[in-house]
Amino acid sequence: MSQKSVLVLGFDPKFVPESEKHKFPTKSGAAAVYAIEDQVKAANYDAKSVLVDQGETAVEVATEALKSRQWDFVCIGAGVRLGPESAVLLLENFINLVYEYAPQAKLCFNESPDTTVAAVKRWDVRVC
Repeated sequence: MSQKSVLVLGFDPKFVPESEKHKFPTKSGAAAVYAIEDQVKAANYDAKSVLVDQGETAVEVATEALKSRQWDFVCIGAGVRLGPESAVLLLENFINLVYEYAPQAKLCFNESPDTTVAAVKRWDVRVC
């Protein structure tokens, strides 16, 4: 049986305004986000983290990632959901992109980087 695939979409920390940095992991830079990918892989999933800016190219980057293969799960990071007010439109875009390009995928949401595996597993065990 092949591994289930997980796409994790999140903000690239270099694009997060200083006033919002307190909402993100204490590890600096992209290393924190890629640590999530390593945790998901360690839980026996085929994972890919995709980092986006806060709007200029985020939709295009997410679209390419979603079209690149079939995904079983798409996790939209807490930073996108809890970020600045402008992130609401980006969250809506991401959800609509998932419906369009990965309708079979289960959406999951983490509360912090350390809860990503738990978020995926919540939906991996459900039969909907």
